[in-house]
Amino acid sequence: MEEDMFCYIHEGGQLVKCVGGSVQYQGGRSESMVVSRHMSHSDFVSKLCDALHFDQNSIKLEFTVKFEPSCLLPLHDDAALLKMYDSECKGASMASIGSDISPSSKAGVRSMYYNRVSLSYVTSNPSLGEDKPSFFSIRAYISFIKPDQTMWYRACKTCNKKVTDAIGFGYWCEGCQKNDDECSLRYIMVVKDSDASGEAWLSLFNEQAERIFVCSADELNKLKSQEGEENLFQQKLKEAIWVPHLFRISVAQHEYTNEKRQKITARAVVPVDYAAESRLLLEEISKMKTSQ
Repeated sequence: MEEDMFCYIHEGGQLVKCVGGSVQYQGGRSESMVVSRHMSHSDFVSKLCDALHFDQNSIKLEFTVKFEPSCLLPLHDDAALLKMYDSECKGASMASIGSDISPSSKAGVRSMYYNRVSLSYVTSNPSLGEDKPSFFSIRAYISFIKPDQTMWYRACKTCNKKVTDAIGFGYWCEGCQKNDDECSLRYIMVVKDSDASGEAWLSLFNEQAERIFVCSADELNKLKSQEGEENLFQQKLKEAIWVPHLFRISVAQHEYTNEKRQKITARAVVPVDYAAESRLLLEEISKMKTSQ
């Protein structure tokens, strides 16, 4: 990708060398986020700390590069962040597309082309994510957005957790243990995703939905509340469908009314890079010729 990079953020575990020389991250917890080439180091740290609820003064960031995944490099300034980006995104060689980049103990990277599958592969394998979430990449379109669903929740402006109406006035945040006069809206919704093989319902959270709608939940809510002949809210939903995206998804099993169901969640969304798509197709054609 030229402008965006999908990252895994790992904390609390360790790098383990496996038989054959590969490197795996074990233990701790993991989150994901999309890094923009134009993001500063301070913005990166702020975004990471918001996602993992860290104190910015209590963390030490490191990253790995694809050619030596067992080596940890310090991620302490804008230059190091750019180096992390370039180590993944530069070099348009065929070998780099879809290659597995082992994560580091703090900040690791995987390509949006890693483990690419079709939607039918996910939906036709109901056991996926049974023991732990499975992660895949797909190229798909949003084909339907139910307009009358609950698309957002009221969130604390400090910690982004759900707030409730406070006694008297304002909003109560259980996480911060305080009242506030204002709150913000954050997306949480489902959309129908489609590709050539089939369709599936996909859960979206705030960061992913903002990339799709190109506006915040507060802005979309204002459009929904506006009256007039021109329905700007419906127009915004219409503009979001049938636009190709690359999705990094997780697949997990959830129990509902004593029945296990597959839940697919978008962890990252980026626009389609057609140059990279072309290289991927050429690589697949090359593999087919080799196997004949």
